[in-house]
Amino acid sequence: MSHREDGQAIRKALRILSLFVSAGGPMRAKEIVETLGISFPTASRILGILEEEGFLSRDPHSKEYALGPRAYYLGLVAEQQFQFKKIALPFLERLRDETGETANLYLLDGLERVCIAQAESRYSLRRSAQIGERFPLWAGASGRCFLAFAKDLKLVVEALSSSYQMTPNTITDFRTMIELLEETRRKGFAASSGEREIGVSSIAAPVFDATGVVCASVALSGPSQRFGPEKALTFTERVIGTAAELSAKLGLKSRRWPPEEVLKDLPDLRQLLDRTERQD
Repeated sequence: MSHREDGQAIRKALRILSLFVSAGGPMRAKEIVETLGISFPTASRILGILEEEGFLSRDPHSKEYALGPRAYYLGLVAEQQFQFKKIALPFLERLRDETGETANLYLLDGLERVCIAQAESRYSLRRSAQIGERFPLWAGASGRCFLAFAKDLKLVVEALSSSYQMTPNTITDFRTMIELLEETRRKGFAASSGEREIGVSSIAAPVFDATGVVCASVALSGPSQRFGPEKALTFTERVIGTAAELSAKLGLKSRRWPPEEVLKDLPDLRQLLDRTERQD
């Protein structure tokens, strides 16, 4: 194989890997071939090599390909080098100073959200998280942001199916949760009160990368008595503004919130209700 052919093969492999970012979930070989316009034998050969090297994994039942463990570990290294936390911290500190409450940044990890950065409130009575602390996606405003803007409905189903009553305010009814996710999509933010911890309220908004994939969420949390209607309105404006600025920093170009280009690519959440009703 010539150097030119080597280069072409590498470019095709990189295009295949990049495709999984925009797809937001598993793909069949046929979809990859049709999307990239390459021949099936070429795609099959490259997919096989990427699978052997651990950059892709293939489900033996569905025949779908997904990013593999090597891609995951590579992403972790890239994330560290990218220093997302360092980029976000000044925004969180400003949000904390504007509102007086604790500002956090969460990343998605499986069916959980992980706190990676925090600007802690200066009030003696405050709500804080530990860096690295994990929380379920189905309880709280931040988790709702990840689910509402997820491109893969499997994530939504798996997350909601694992819910349980953490407090009297925890929402576990499937239909109610879907309706809340739809509301979060329309408004571009989520709010919660006492769903995970009684007496604690939170307002969160999604952060999108350049491709429109939700990659993080910004949250403001504190004692519920300081989240009254008037303050909540101001807090919401500040949280959305912070999320929009961070999204722009990551390359998303949009003048509206939530971004129209993101909304048009999302699956219909009502599909899940229809499936549930048919099963019943």
